Amino acid sequence: MLSENGKGMQVREMLETQKGNMMYIGDLYIGTPPQRLRAIFDTGSANPWIASNKVTTVEHSFDTKASSTYVEPAEKQWVNIHFGSGEIKGYFANDTVRLGDPNDPDHQLEIPNWKFGLSTIGTAFPNIADAIIGMAYPNFAEPGVTPFFEALRQSGKLNKEVHSWFLSDNPDEPSEIMMGGWNEEKFDIAKLEWHPVVNKLFWAMKLDDVKIGGVSTGICTREGANCTIAPDSGTSMLTMPKKHLTEFNKQYGKNVPCSDEDFLGLPEITYVINGVEYSLPAQKW
Repeated sequence: MLSENGKGMQVREMLETQKGNMMYIGDLYIGTPPQRLRAIFDTGSANPWIASNKVTTVEHSFDTKASSTYVEPAEKQWVNIHFGSGEIKGYFANDTVRLGDPNDPDHQLEIPNWKFGLSTIGTAFPNIADAIIGMAYPNFAEPGVTPFFEALRQSGKLNKEVHSWFLSDNPDEPSEIMMGGWNEEKFDIAKLEWHPVVNKLFWAMKLDDVKIGGVSTGICTREGANCTIAPDSGTSMLTMPKKHLTEFNKQYGKNVPCSDEDFLGLPEITYVINGVEYSLPAQKW
């Protein structure tokens, strides 16, 4: 969709919910003519990784020979990265990438000659995704690589320097990501909370406290604590440093029953960010 004021674009990509609301997949197009890929847009990483035809576990690999705008590097910059889900190995190349309607330039965002990782080994790719598109800050990326959102921001094509997410657990209400703004049908602007980013690697914010059942764990309130929290669209897990997890398990138990009936008796977990409380019921964590 186009922005209303004509100063820039807002492009909305519908996300398909997978694995019981544990993963959200959208379309991305690369090359000329455009080749469709199923992508995880990942705020927890910065490098873009696209499966080559040497990765046999994905549905749509990128055929570099079929793209007239693909640029093979004169000298390959090999990288090996480990995700929570597995390994990716590959090198960086260049091509045109598009988000939005691939057949309508007025309804797509295009980045020409974009540097991305071409994966030759990709055990980190789930069998429902062909690309992992890092959305974190440039400082977290490999040298010379511009993360996807930063490349869009630098292009000057966005209406606002914002990306927004609506992740639905209602099968009748689709999820979406929007580059350049937010969908006012999904968000009440008056109720939006804005938090400063304190660590420009991830989208990290200051974490004041973590509460269980309304009671502070003390992890972030003790003297000398300096807690941060980062929303990570690439995983459904809630994570914390090992020393705090060990302490958490001792206090609350490492294993808990997880039947539907048991959920009703488990407490909420609450993250306090800059004084604003965000509570998750047990079935969400």
